[in-house]
Amino acid sequence: MKVGDVQIYPADPEDRVDGDVYIFTAFQNLPGPMVKDHDEMFAWEDVSRPTYLYVPVPALYNKTGRFYVGIGVANKAASNCVRFEPPPGISEEDYCLVRDFDLVVYARVLNKGCYFYQGSWNRFTNVNTTSFGGDSYVECSTHHLTTFSVGISNPEIDDGMAYIYITEVREQIITATILVLLIGIHMSIVIIIGFHCEVLEFDKGWLYDMKDNTIGDLYHYVVMVETGYRMCATTDSKIFITLYGTDADEVARELSSARVVKNSDVFVWGTSARFLLKAPWSLGDIRFVRVWVDNTGQGDLESWYCNRIVVKDLHTGSIYRFPIHDWFGANMSDGATERLAAVDDEIILKNDVLSIHILAETISYIAMYTGGGLRTRQRVSRPWYACSVLLGQLIVCVVNWAIVSCEDIVRPNADAVYSLSVELEDVLIAMLLSIIVLPFTSLIPYLFTKSPCDEEIEEIDLVKERNEQEKLPSYWPPIVRKLLSLVFTWLPIGLWIFALTVTGKLSGDHAAAFTQRYLIQLALWILITEPIKGIIAAYWILTHHPSHAVSCELDEAVLPLQYGKELRPPPEGLRNEVVGTTDSDIIQLTQNKEKKTR
Repeated sequence: MKVGDVQIYPADPEDRVDGDVYIFTAFQNLPGPMVKDHDEMFAWEDVSRPTYLYVPVPALYNKTGRFYVGIGVANKAASNCVRFEPPPGISEEDYCLVRDFDLVVYARVLNKGCYFYQGSWNRFTNVNTTSFGGDSYVECSTHHLTTFSVGISNPEIDDGMAYIYITEVREQIITATILVLLIGIHMSIVIIIGFHCEVLEFDKGWLYDMKDNTIGDLYHYVVMVETGYRMCATTDSKIFITLYGTDADEVARELSSARVVKNSDVFVWGTSARFLLKAPWSLGDIRFVRVWVDNTGQGDLESWYCNRIVVKDLHTGSIYRFPIHDWFGANMSDGATERLAAVDDEIILKNDVLSIHILAETISYIAMYTGGGLRTRQRVSRPWYACSVLLGQLIVCVVNWAIVSCEDIVRPNADAVYSLSVELEDVLIAMLLSIIVLPFTSLIPYLFTKSPCDEEIEEIDLVKERNEQEKLPSYWPPIVRKLLSLVFTWLPIGLWIFALTVTGKLSGDHAAAFTQRYLIQLALWILITEPIKGIIAAYWILTHHPSHAVSCELDEAVLPLQYGKELRPPPEGLRNEVVGTTDSDIIQLTQNKEKKTR
């Protein structure tokens, strides 16, 4: 990057010099022919024509004094030459400088006012610079220290000229580059851990076929169990459930599957597990559930904290919610291992929207660490949540760089990135940047939810093999998922390399502004904008898809639900008397609920 130009030309183009002519330059020192005595050395190929010395930007940092120029002629055949230690590339025999020679030259600075090179515009500019001159002082004021530029002038400087030197040496800082580097490293680790967890948790989000189902039972329910966000909420104990309906009961069904190796892989804190329960007939409207554990888990895995249980009748579409919010097991709370819960007929949308189970899916920085608590983790895994966050943050870095590059920024403490010298403009720009992230953390998970995962594709193929005319819900073809995977894998890598490159060229003031704005943006995104986006997304999901956490159209399409309509009703007055279930418990629970209501 060449920003300055010194022209040296002979007084008489007809003058000739025997030997090789060299030009030496030094800042605030008289230049000499030895390497230690000059800053730069140039060869003047043709003394009859002008030569130009270009001064790059780094050579001008913190330098407001004089640059001295010296000329030497090397001629080993001359009788008055003196040998010096040569610089690299020149033999000692040829580096014999003439003590006295006759050559008259002039030097002039190609300069016009105070200019600096604006890299983002790829041209010289004097925007936001000031200049004035006089008999004693020549000063330029700008955030770029540039003493040479374009134009032609011959400034006349007398021997008594005084200089005002910089008293504060401000080195370039690389905080912006380090910040971008850390973003890439951190998110890469999160993505790698996410892929590792997906291998260990390959069945998360599946609809488990309960192992005590009977082939002849054709009435289908989905039982969704939420394990709460509590320490030691995970359990390895066996869990049983009894459903009490208006027409019949389904008693002592174990929430397990042939796919489940151990319960602590399914009933994990902060997640939901779904089970397909088959019954010989419709139970009617389900009014109560009884849940208990057998305390076979060891240590911390003995007890279990249940948030709620949701049951969906796949034939009628009815959804029954049973709030639990309590511990099961002898080691926690009151030590009870069995609890009875009544259906909650009053749906409070606010409580569902603010449930951490759905917010863990719609708030991306939670989902990328936990995988989300609901069924969609089968389609949108942890790595894709992490990729959405990484892409959004890299876009923010690029936009942040573009903004600071076009601004004239002077910070009183540019090296103190974490100082309190934050302006209102920084906060407003940071707020804008925190909003820019949201489309990426919303759109990418949404795109992946539109395309079935590999396990769902296998189920679709099996259904089509049985009946090619079977109507299935619309979905994007598998090739779209593969293309999305390629795009959202390589695009962040390219943006990361680009962001590393451009932030490394920022000056100290601009790098400080970049870093401060990004850190403010990150805090605003974590604390304000992303949670608000998560709440809005949860509200939209629950209002458009009330059974989002329980089942989707594809789950129901691959099941033989049509046979459930032809089942005979249960025998009149059917009531099972198992595991100590009595009507008095249900009556007492109803009375307690009515007392709380009053």
